[in-house]
Amino acid sequence: MDKKTRNIILAMAMLLTGSAVFTACNNRHSEEPRDSSPIYLLPLSGAYHDNELGGTRAMPAGFTVYDPDETTNIDVFMTTNTGGGKRGTFSNETGTWRSDIGVEHGEHFYVYGFLPKEAVPNASVAPLDGGYDNGVVMTLAGLSPISTSDVCVVVGVKQGDSRRLPITDVDGLLMGQFGFTGRSSVEGNYIYMLLNHIYASIGFQIRVDATYNDLRTIRLKSMHLETEAASSSTATVTLRANNGGDDPIEGITWSSVSGTKEITLFSNPTGLELTTAFIDLNPAVFANIVNGRIVMRCTYDVYDKAGNLTRANCETENLLPAMSVSNHGERTLVRLTVNPTYLYVLSDADLDNPTLTIE
Repeated sequence: MDKKTRNIILAMAMLLTGSAVFTACNNRHSEEPRDSSPIYLLPLSGAYHDNELGGTRAMPAGFTVYDPDETTNIDVFMTTNTGGGKRGTFSNETGTWRSDIGVEHGEHFYVYGFLPKEAVPNASVAPLDGGYDNGVVMTLAGLSPISTSDVCVVVGVKQGDSRRLPITDVDGLLMGQFGFTGRSSVEGNYIYMLLNHIYASIGFQIRVDATYNDLRTIRLKSMHLETEAASSSTATVTLRANNGGDDPIEGITWSSVSGTKEITLFSNPTGLELTTAFIDLNPAVFANIVNGRIVMRCTYDVYDKAGNLTRANCETENLLPAMSVSNHGERTLVRLTVNPTYLYVLSDADLDNPTLTIE
């Protein structure tokens, strides 16, 4: 699925250009100013692992270039071991990464963060076991329990030697390592970054039944998902630093605010014409507090093969099958087929709405 990839470690690999210079650090020597330079981000990415319903999760292998199809902002905490430091944003605008964070030569930080920044109204980090070198407990509050925003956290960084693209191999870039030391403006500050999903995901594929397709043309206009599990949620993510390249996400604890949440997964006023081959729709993500109970509502128009509209705004509602959502980074594939509810006679008008079935 190109830009909405499928495995488990979202990593990224685009260039972050632009400039941002920070003011002097605390305890800076006034008699000899230190060099300060911007950071250039080089993110790398892997993706969701795909499961059929009832499948099991597997760890991914390798990384791919992260090429967002819209502006993406990464909220970054750069802290010293005992506290303090900087917080800023890495942004992708019109295909170019820009930073509002800069570092001074010799400054050492531990880098933690998440994306997209806009999906998390409130975020904070606290040191794990007394020091940021050990990892953090990251609190992401105000999240949607179901969403199209795929929230990921930083799971590894490495000081880079180049911003040259394409990147085919990044030696020594491992999960579980968060240390970063600033270099001079002459050397340049380049940072490689790995991220991992905190949600599980649903991938949707839709088609029309072959027999039905001989008689009618279906144009899908909208798809909405709704859950009564919560109106908002908070994820508490424990990230434990390590030197072995293991996934540092030690655990994700979810809490929620009671209520209902509905999202629009797909909307096209003129309608997407369905065929007998499965078409991929936008994926959705969801927290494990949802427990798989998600209602899907679709609207579509029905045409005869002469192009005449026979029924407008047909509506169907389905309860998605129960799915395991405890494994972050797992995508469950749901296949949908539009079927007729009775045998058609070509000259007859439609007497009932067609149904949408889940395979």
